[in-house]
Amino acid sequence: MDFLFKYDKLFTKFSLVFFLNLTYSLLIVGSTCTYNSKAKLYTILPFSGDFKIKENKYFEILHNKNIYYQELKINTNNISNDCVISGMPTEIDSNENKIWEDGKILMNTVIVRSGATLTIDCKVQFASEAGIEVQRGGKLIVGHFGVLTNLCDGYRWQGIKVWGNATKAQPDPNATLLPDDAGVVILLGGSQIINANTGISTTAALPWPQSKSYYGGLIKATGADFINCRKGCEFMKYDYPNNSSFEGCEFYENAKFISISASDNKTGGVTIWDCEGISFKKNLFINLDAFGILGIDFSCDVTEGNIFKNVNVGISAKATYEYSSNINVAGSTDFTKNNAFENNLYHIYSNNLDYNEGLMIEKNTFVNGIVGIVINNSTKFKV
Repeated sequence: MDFLFKYDKLFTKFSLVFFLNLTYSLLIVGSTCTYNSKAKLYTILPFSGDFKIKENKYFEILHNKNIYYQELKINTNNISNDCVISGMPTEIDSNENKIWEDGKILMNTVIVRSGATLTIDCKVQFASEAGIEVQRGGKLIVGHFGVLTNLCDGYRWQGIKVWGNATKAQPDPNATLLPDDAGVVILLGGSQIINANTGISTTAALPWPQSKSYYGGLIKATGADFINCRKGCEFMKYDYPNNSSFEGCEFYENAKFISISASDNKTGGVTIWDCEGISFKKNLFINLDAFGILGIDFSCDVTEGNIFKNVNVGISAKATYEYSSNINVAGSTDFTKNNAFENNLYHIYSNNLDYNEGLMIEKNTFVNGIVGIVINNSTKFKV
């Protein structure tokens, strides 16, 4: 007997079979399932489980507390065995305010146009070349239940690119955005970005030198997790104060990290190139191969209880020209709000810092590791 399985715009034909103890290519758990006997159609909404393509062709479906094991006969262009990009981009047009609460599988890029807002409060899985593009004047909110991750085993996805405007100060993220304002990404507590090449990049996917006009996208992250990303976030050169901030976020790698090539397998937290003003409070950087925060010619505040643990370099700050870097790594008179560095190869590494107070390190704790603090050729520092 043949059936149709329907999920959003995905239609796949399969035959009903009963197998046990299998490794499934598509796994759906905990979803609401209904079956229309006349139309021979299973409808599973809302989607709330894992949906993964693997080598064999089975998936599990839960219906009326019974588990059925289905054999897929894939005959669709919506899913590629190579997990390559296909189909048309999903566009959120100007003046639209879209809220996604049912899970989605996306084989192409999501574009948030100027004047549009997209709120994601569900699980969204992306093909390997797909991601989200937040254009100038657009806003992306990843809600408390928002999970952005990869679709296919062994393939990362491309993450979020939020366009900036290198010639204009960043807007108030809670205000109505103008068409030439920087795009805004807001991550709320509980949101997750998983298995991305770069979780969020503050520029457009355009060739040089056009892309440099789009530096300066704005990120406001509170209580978000960046898991198994090659890089959590990257900030490109921006000459106005950068009001991006991270508070209570976690950046970490676990056993599910996707290895691709030896040169592309080191995980890191946040990179910053020539920006001033980014704030870090109460964040956790743990089990990262490369760095927690790494920057060139930048200034930032690392305060109120950040933790750097099991990282190659906790904080790395370098200057390539005079008066370009000022790093404040400061705790509090309240011991519980001190920054903590534990079991890192280098806790803090600095080179050529000479702007304002240069490197300021106060009220922090350093435990284990190889080197506590490296101050190399810096003319201004306070420890």
